[in-house]
Amino acid sequence: MLISIFGNTNNVSCAIAHGLKNLGVNVRLVINRKEKLHRPESRYSEYSQRYPSWIYDYSDITEENFLTGDFRIGDVINTLSHQADGIIFNGIGPSLAQFCTAPYLSCLTGSDISYYANPDSFENNRSIFEANYQKSAGFAYSDWLWRQFVVRQRAGIANSKCVHAVLPGLVPEIDKILSETGITNEKRMGHYLSHATCFERTSTSKRKTGKLRILNGARLNWSAPLPPGFNSMDIKGTEILIDGFSDFVRAGYDAELVLIKKGLHIQQTQEKIKALNLDKHIIWLDELAMVDFYREIERADIVCEHFGPTSPGLVAMDAMAMGKPVVAHFNKAVLSGLYSDIDFLTDARSARDISSQFAKLADSEVYRLELADQSARFVKENCSAEAIAKLYLQKLNLKV
Repeated sequence: MLISIFGNTNNVSCAIAHGLKNLGVNVRLVINRKEKLHRPESRYSEYSQRYPSWIYDYSDITEENFLTGDFRIGDVINTLSHQADGIIFNGIGPSLAQFCTAPYLSCLTGSDISYYANPDSFENNRSIFEANYQKSAGFAYSDWLWRQFVVRQRAGIANSKCVHAVLPGLVPEIDKILSETGITNEKRMGHYLSHATCFERTSTSKRKTGKLRILNGARLNWSAPLPPGFNSMDIKGTEILIDGFSDFVRAGYDAELVLIKKGLHIQQTQEKIKALNLDKHIIWLDELAMVDFYREIERADIVCEHFGPTSPGLVAMDAMAMGKPVVAHFNKAVLSGLYSDIDFLTDARSARDISSQFAKLADSEVYRLELADQSARFVKENCSAEAIAKLYLQKLNLKV
């Protein structure tokens, strides 16, 4: 059996490829982007020198080439289709689906729906063009090209055997577009995935220093309104975290908060920290490769990720898999429709919730271990790459 995969946003596809390979399935992974975050070597150091034969690098074909239909895309389509029993599309992949010759499903991680499947995205971003150009025939032509691409992307999503996306009810913008394409809730799966179930469990009980080290793994996106093209999934609630952390240290706890310089509102976050006189409690890191980010997870006593209106993503699942207590807004009311036994998860939505959870974890080694144990067990049973790979094969009506 051979499964082809297109796209590798945040290395989600590479993780699924590993899960399929561990089940004995042959895999072909097509990489289409040059950003480090979306390259296998940023997560799997064994690929830093060269890729194995099952990874195909087509990143020299730009996003614009895929949008406008460059003839070289024919080679990508042939690579995906050749002797494939099934295809998994990520990113702009669904736009290629009508030309491929195998049953497929779409693994969609956010912008592949809310941006690439949104006919208004080009218009929403018109401000990047000069005012005179916006009135030109050339602008109208570019808008037409975009809409032709969106038609292909939406058609690809619509005809998927299954769409793996966030759970219904979490991101209204995504629910709306999927509904417009005819994807019912019955045709969706919202299961979480973790890259990190292969990591050796790290200790959560004994801290290396007297300070409690708290790692924020989310982008610094919080100051409304967000620019065009962003949606509620991008609101990370950083300001709520900062307020909660401020309350926590003012209650007398010795702690440091690690923030990564990534996101729309780095400067606003720095200004808020200064206003609250928190500078001495903050550690700033530049944007990290995934392998380095996992080292930061290992160093942390607590990991937090998301306090916005939706729910956490890969960071939370990976930290849980590595045996770290996670404080986040898990939106348990929605998750309970998919998973049972999730009472152990935190559901911190306010600064008071965050401060309270930090204090509870700081005060009790027993609670830290308990939460870490339950978290690691949950992720291993429900969110491993192998577990997701099995679900994908079922949706494609394939058996190992």
